[in-house]
Amino acid sequence: MSERNGDRARFQKERKRKLRRRQRVQQFVKALRARTLKSIDTRLESHAQTAVAEAARLEAGDAPQREIAPQKKEAEDRVAQKKDQTRKNRV
Repeated sequence: MSERNGDRARFQKERKRKLRRRQRVQQFVKALRARTLKSIDTRLESHAQTAVAEAARLEAGDAPQREIAPQKKEAEDRVAQKKDQTRKNRV
């Protein structure tokens, strides 16, 4: 009987050792993933901030052109209407 119990005790020690090792590995992998995701998040965040700043800069540069574009179109439309009127008056 003691041989059986001895085997059982050794088996239990080995089983517990394997469980503890498995838990340590799982914790290590979990921490590694969290650290990797955090570094990816910070890199993505910095890229996003750069993109937002670039978009704001481009937006500010394009704003005067956007204001001028409708005015140009109205002026061109007026010129086209005058041309049409002069053509109609000639006929």
